[in-house]
Amino acid sequence: EKKLKSKRSKISSTIAKFLWSKYENSEIAVDLALKKVFDILKFEYKEIFVEDIFFNEASYYSFILLTKPHDCDFFENIELLKKYKLALELEKKGDDDLALNITKELNVYFHNNAVSSGEYRSLSLLAFLHLRNNNINDALTYYIYAAEMAKKTKNSSFICESLYFLSVVYFLQRDFKNTLSSLQELSSFIAISFSQEWKIFCLFMQGRVYLELGEMSKASVFFKLARDFANLYFPHLQNSCNAWYARSCIYEGKIDVGQKILSKETGRLPILFLLESYILFPTILTEKLSKGVVGLYQKYHDIITKCEYNIHDFSCVEDICWYKTYKKS
Repeated sequence: EKKLKSKRSKISSTIAKFLWSKYENSEIAVDLALKKVFDILKFEYKEIFVEDIFFNEASYYSFILLTKPHDCDFFENIELLKKYKLALELEKKGDDDLALNITKELNVYFHNNAVSSGEYRSLSLLAFLHLRNNNINDALTYYIYAAEMAKKTKNSSFICESLYFLSVVYFLQRDFKNTLSSLQELSSFIAISFSQEWKIFCLFMQGRVYLELGEMSKASVFFKLARDFANLYFPHLQNSCNAWYARSCIYEGKIDVGQKILSKETGRLPILFLLESYILFPTILTEKLSKGVVGLYQKYHDIITKCEYNIHDFSCVEDICWYKTYKKS
């Protein structure tokens, strides 16, 4: 380029066109770094590219939702950004009907304008909104579409996310065959893309399936793997994984082992599982143990009553879904 000064613009144009073809074929990461390269090469990219940055770049996506419109002056279609931001705000407030209507409009726009990343995001949001309103069949349909769109984008985060949530919805339908199929596909993709942040969720869900199928030894293996992996890389998830591992041990017959683990953990879930173990597998209730059980119940009750509607435990959410859908206690 230095030798051919007169042809510098032509070289820049050739490089830019090469990169643009990579972008159009979903063969290159769509982020602010790529935008910077195009700017250096003085390449006039289409608006769809900037829209893709917004929906692809997780950190920028989070940042832009908290900023004012003038902070993203290079984003031409600002009304689209405002509309999507509004849909997310309505979802957080619980105004699902309006959020659904806006997200459907956005989905049509993304589909008609071939903004695949935006189409994936809108399909995922539609699926979640239907799931929260207990329309599990509709949620499943949208998650299937979302998974297909994620594969078209070739975005590893989208693919992992869509396959994981697809497995969760199948699980809520008690379709364990398709749950395991989705998780197997997720596991294979994690190995290829090295998306390690999804590994723990994949292991955890596999443990949940085998627990429901009554294969307690398999469940224990997966929960232990999830716990050990969380211990190494994701300590904030270790408590939940350890509680479920202990629960699977109890169901497997290793009651003392499970109860010992649970008694050392803190939070609602370990207390709840420890109480459950005393109910399902009663020992000789001495006066000391009886007082301990009552104390555990009181502790759990106090934690729950302090937060009106702040149930984050997967088991509690799952029970609510199953109760509403199948009228099971």
